[in-house]
Amino acid sequence: MDVLGDAALVADAKTKKLYVPVESPLSVTQPLEESFAEISLPQALGLTGTHLLSPYHHTGKGAKTVLAFATALVGTVAAAVLQEPVGRVGRPSLSLPLLELDIVAEVICTLIALCTLLVVLLAEVEGEKAGRHFLMIEEEPLCVPCASPVSFELHSSTKAQEVQAWAAMEPGAPLVPHSFELAGKPPPGHVDIAVRFCGICGSDVHQIEDAWGVASFPLVAGHEIVGEVVAVGDGVTRFAQGDVAAIGVQRSCCGSCVHCDAGDENVCPAITKTYAGPNKDRGGFATMIRYPAGWVFAVPAGLAPESVGPLMCAGITTYSPLKRHATRGDRVGIVGIGGLGHLALQFGRAMGLEVYALSRTADKEAEARGFGASGFVNTEDATQLAALAGSFDVILLTASGRAPLDPYLALLKPRGKLVCVSLPDKEERSQLYLHSAVIFERALVGSYLGPHADYAEMLEMARDHGVRPQVELAPLSQINAMLERVRAGKARYRVVLQM
Repeated sequence: MDVLGDAALVADAKTKKLYVPVESPLSVTQPLEESFAEISLPQALGLTGTHLLSPYHHTGKGAKTVLAFATALVGTVAAAVLQEPVGRVGRPSLSLPLLELDIVAEVICTLIALCTLLVVLLAEVEGEKAGRHFLMIEEEPLCVPCASPVSFELHSSTKAQEVQAWAAMEPGAPLVPHSFELAGKPPPGHVDIAVRFCGICGSDVHQIEDAWGVASFPLVAGHEIVGEVVAVGDGVTRFAQGDVAAIGVQRSCCGSCVHCDAGDENVCPAITKTYAGPNKDRGGFATMIRYPAGWVFAVPAGLAPESVGPLMCAGITTYSPLKRHATRGDRVGIVGIGGLGHLALQFGRAMGLEVYALSRTADKEAEARGFGASGFVNTEDATQLAALAGSFDVILLTASGRAPLDPYLALLKPRGKLVCVSLPDKEERSQLYLHSAVIFERALVGSYLGPHADYAEMLEMARDHGVRPQVELAPLSQINAMLERVRAGKARYRVVLQM
């Protein structure tokens, strides 16, 4: 399978920029005036070009001339000061009475001044040939165009870049500002993305708490990422600088096992995730992320960038199992009307399914019907459950934490499927009475993320059928408060951070 497809989506993405770079008045590409008559005081003092104390990368020729003459003037004054007071009428009075030098000293000092002028001019000529200037330095400029902490200009520099992030320094700790460096340009097959939006997922909370025992600290979480490509590594053809792109949970797969060959990369034994893992990778709670281009996806024109992040996690997690296990016209129950469930209702409606919302929260009924539910079932009401026994083709279990399986299996038709997509804490255990499954040949199925090809399909369906996550947009500075909101189950229905 070619994981570098999607040319049409790339073309769409190029038409929708997240921002337009601002031309700073201190742009390093700004040319300086060549005319000596128009030299300003800072230029005359050598504060243009990459001279010492200079923020610019170009030197005005007039400034060089002034520097040369200023140096010669210093030598001339020195000569005058050091000359002997011979007492002749009309001789200059600039002398040091304590010094008694003959006329030879005056001649020597004058020669020194002339030699100094010659050296400066020769240095400038040689510097022009070599592309450098007298007194030029190669260090970073002392003054640069002002920019926000989260802005990145398009770059292809080989210099290391400092990335600002929020990290948990130990399990369960509040997130604190944290920085790290990305060395040089992206390696072959990778891209650098300036993060503009990043969603908060329930699994981010689990990882920060190390509830699954696989986190590494300091931990920079976040895997619902939307941003702008700012640099591309060698061999990358699907993306260019300025493209709008999105990242989800999966970072890579082996690409050569039987599962990858079959297009089931999401169950590859060598799968890696956006952050943590064996390489201690960092996620999207940061100003920039470096990522394998094969698992970066173009954002179709027509999708608001702030809504795309949740689609890359909750969207693919619900779209893929509905696509695989349900058929148009099937009755499908969605258990849990939260971050995943509200998107499952919308995708189910778009696929032509008869979707029911199953929730223990009765006040979600109106919203559930607005998302596309044909019916609503209060799972705390045994009468309602009994009335629908044996009537569903598929039930998608999105509720987090431990869930009772037998009551949901009882709602299925013979050979119906209970598909589970949620991941409870490592210590949580579910119980199953096998009679619920065996006698009517019902199946208990797991589903994890989705194959590579499903991402583009899912984004297209979201665009074409108006599937939109309901988000609470918050600034990055409120990240800890928003994490607590997700932890408490109060978000309606996804939280997205704006960088």
